[in-house]
Amino acid sequence: MKSVLGVYRVAYPLREALVRSQSTAAAIPLQYEEAKSYEEIPSPRGLPIIKNLWNFVKTENQKNFSAYHKKLIKELGSTYKISMPMGPDLVFINKPDDVRTLHSLDGAYPFSIGFESFEKIRKGVLSDKYKTAGMMAQGKEWHEFRQLVQQDMMRPKSAMFYIDDISGVVDELLDRMVKSMNNQQE
Repeated sequence: MKSVLGVYRVAYPLREALVRSQSTAAAIPLQYEEAKSYEEIPSPRGLPIIKNLWNFVKTENQKNFSAYHKKLIKELGSTYKISMPMGPDLVFINKPDDVRTLHSLDGAYPFSIGFESFEKIRKGVLSDKYKTAGMMAQGKEWHEFRQLVQQDMMRPKSAMFYIDDISGVVDELLDRMVKSMNNQQE
């Protein structure tokens, strides 16, 4: 079974999107039957119960996750998964074309894993400060919010309005990072 553009079928909605995409003239030429199954996505060897958690508690991997990530790409390929205890697997897709393909098949109302907590907080304990979950929302609510802000946020003039504030925050962060470094520049 061969991967098409490195895209793996990871969930039922993706399969439906692939089928829909094949019915349009401008569709990305993908064949569902040729895509690898989720089970075929390579993963570093893990342990029972704790799965790949032991890789993340290693000091060298914590200090330089980028090097660990590059090592996994070299060993497992551009798409791999990390299995964690009591949570969904993390799938890393490292080819821009594969990411673009995946997002193009996501539909109008994508679901982004990891934002559920932010959405819950904004709609719960911080509901007095936030009328909506904003970009932290999911599905139709996210889509409606994005349509409202996209016009303004995509204009370069709009970004210029915030540039001084953003630069100030970045400068402050860099100053704090430099002050917190030890003799080994860590």
